[in-house]
Amino acid sequence: MDPQYVAFQQAIIDTLRNPRYIDVLNFQLLSGNSSPDIHIYPNAYRGVAAAIEQGRINFDYVDAFDDPDQLAAYDTVTNQFVFLRSSVLNMDIGRSAVIHEATHAAIDRAGIGIHSRYLDESAAYIAEAAVILHLEGRRRNTGRIRAEAQRQARQLVIRHPRFQFTHDQLIPLIRAIEGNSLYAPTDDPVSRIYLSDTFDSNRWWDEKLGRRQQ
Repeated sequence: MDPQYVAFQQAIIDTLRNPRYIDVLNFQLLSGNSSPDIHIYPNAYRGVAAAIEQGRINFDYVDAFDDPDQLAAYDTVTNQFVFLRSSVLNMDIGRSAVIHEATHAAIDRAGIGIHSRYLDESAAYIAEAAVILHLEGRRRNTGRIRAEAQRQARQLVIRHPRFQFTHDQLIPLIRAIEGNSLYAPTDDPVSRIYLSDTFDSNRWWDEKLGRRQQ
């Protein structure tokens, strides 16, 4: 097997089982409508690690994404992580990217049903930011979405555990995500909804249209 693949896989599994990275991640995002809330907790990341070991979640790496600002991805259709080949996953910044994508995978595995794509992304950005704040004790100036996620995550780090974010609290982060071209709606239905063929998951609630996307 490709040595880089083995090293990537082990770095991901190690991160998702390391209390240093996951113990602070115990929070709930309230949808504020009829779509499901999202609950993130440490054992959810351990479950993703186990799914990787079982071959239920795989990963690949690429030399570059189409969007130069994109660092990694999780595909809910193929249940696959994708990282930049140049990623250094055994460093804190690389591990925070693992946490971001593993949050999507954890929600996918939970099979919560049709839910807000912006809430899903908010959970991932808050988890990533919480890890950075927990490890470094300071914020990074990394653009509008991450700056707002770090502001939200500070509440989690200070008031941990089981912090609840109301929908009203999350509106500034949701608006930042909505305004980013990486998350702009397209005509491609796979870009608008989370689907899964293995895990009983996850379609997006379209907050702008106020209805489920089938």
